[in-house]
Amino acid sequence: MKREMMKKELECVVWGDHDENDERARMYLESLMNVDIANRPLHVLHEMSRLNAELAPKIKDSMVSVGIDDRILDLCNAMGSCERILRTPIYTSYTRHASRFLTLWCNALPMALYPLVGPTLTVPFSLVVSFVMFGIEDIGLRIEQPFSILPIWQYSDTVKVSTDQQMKQYF
Repeated sequence: MKREMMKKELECVVWGDHDENDERARMYLESLMNVDIANRPLHVLHEMSRLNAELAPKIKDSMVSVGIDDRILDLCNAMGSCERILRTPIYTSYTRHASRFLTLWCNALPMALYPLVGPTLTVPFSLVVSFVMFGIEDIGLRIEQPFSILPIWQYSDTVKVSTDQQMKQYF
């Protein structure tokens, strides 16, 4: 299911600028959808680098091609950093311990607040402090796995607009 959705999205991108009978675009699409690819983002970066090498003689300013290669290298380095973040395991006991301790602390909080604020304000203060503390814990959990909450498609659209602008300027 995911594979079919990805193929449809790639077809929209590839056929957006090419005729559907363009053999080179069809080969490019097939290479991106190859099932033997272990790391698809790395493969896409290699394809971008290959396309840049093919198009380098057609670019008016040779420094632009070098700049594109530099940006592809920057993307490759950023991808490596993101993969290290994603693949670094967070010891599950740390998260569980923090959650259990926070629950115990929030349950004991009314007993500590009662002598300070009295019976009428103990419950509201306890609720507000617990809400804040559990919110901080939730933020920490989301930071442990950041890639599930990032708006990747919006970033991709911004990159596409910038790329289209560069292509119009130099071709």
